[in-house]
Amino acid sequence: MKKRFDVVVIGGGPSGLISAYEASRRGCNVLVLEEHGEIGKPVHCAGLVSISGLRALGVSDSFVLNRVRGARFYSPSGLSFKLHRGLEEAYVIDRASFDDHLRRLAEDAGSLIALKSKASSLLFEAGRVVGVRYVAQNRSLEVRASVVINAEGARFKIAREAGFTPPKLLLPAAQVEVEGGSFDEDYVELYFGRNWAPGFFAWIVPLKGGARVGLASTFKEPFKLLKRFRLKHPIASRKLVGCKDLKLMGGQLVLSTPYSRKPKVGLLTVGDAAGQVKPLTGGGIVLGGLCARVAGKAAAQAVFQGVDPNTYEDAWRRLIGAELKWAYLLRRLLLKLSDEAYDDLFLLMAKLEAGELLKEADMDLHVWSFKKAASKLGLSKVLPYALTLLITLSRKGFIRAFSKS
Repeated sequence: MKKRFDVVVIGGGPSGLISAYEASRRGCNVLVLEEHGEIGKPVHCAGLVSISGLRALGVSDSFVLNRVRGARFYSPSGLSFKLHRGLEEAYVIDRASFDDHLRRLAEDAGSLIALKSKASSLLFEAGRVVGVRYVAQNRSLEVRASVVINAEGARFKIAREAGFTPPKLLLPAAQVEVEGGSFDEDYVELYFGRNWAPGFFAWIVPLKGGARVGLASTFKEPFKLLKRFRLKHPIASRKLVGCKDLKLMGGQLVLSTPYSRKPKVGLLTVGDAAGQVKPLTGGGIVLGGLCARVAGKAAAQAVFQGVDPNTYEDAWRRLIGAELKWAYLLRRLLLKLSDEAYDDLFLLMAKLEAGELLKEADMDLHVWSFKKAASKLGLSKVLPYALTLLITLSRKGFIRAFSKS
């Protein structure tokens, strides 16, 4: 293998492969270092992707397992509401096939993908990142590059070396894919409550003839919580009777952005490693992929035009920075919400006819969707309900607790 490339990408997940493709198709010599022996495995994802987001990434739908039209939300006491607009909104994808599709795109564009090649550290010269040290076949090797793109995921080993402080909000997650059960294939279901998924929620993502059932939480043993949810939740457990377990998987959700005083020259960070993940749901394929496209373009401009590659940092923050900032504040609020307060919130959503208001919601831009719904409703209608909710939360001591966190 060559010892120098224009661009070296650390990690062969979606963000890494998309950035590799974007740089390669612009003429860069690109090397992707992937620690596992196969692209797309192991899987750590519910695999729910918005149709609009997938289109924005310019990716085909050849790996779709199911199409869903909306979502049902269940409060701790069993209150519920539904979001839908009669159209297909999201795909449930085969993540391994999806990743392999991205691999083919990157390779067809000219990228070289090295499997079983684990990045161990960065190479520096005069404070600039100039390459990567990695391990392959029990040998420590080095490769140099004009630009390094870090798409290592939620490991944060390389990110730490580059001066990033890991995100404050990382939640352990567990998921099982099951066969059988009784599910509405048109709707994803989300379940809230401290007895089931403290600090987050549990989900049922329907497949043809089965489902992916999982949760994340502030509790450090998600597999125990998942077992309890499946057996004892008064609504979900009835739908899971007679299911056969196919695949059990675990991981962690990145719900906040890592902090860096100043990005290292020559290093671009994308995907989970950059916190380009929706703080309200933990989904990162679309946002990470959009930023990876920006990173691949920035890398090519650095190689061929001498443009500072770190203009990428400003570019991706202009794209989704405000969305992530406000969504993270909402996530912090929801982390501390009691079951009683969640029920109050569901009652408020029912009064506001949330299902109708959010018909035009964007699965990938939650804050934008809330703003649009509030604008549609009008301040005179939103304000009384908002004040009522704030007073309720204040009486329960929630606002004071949140302000101190």
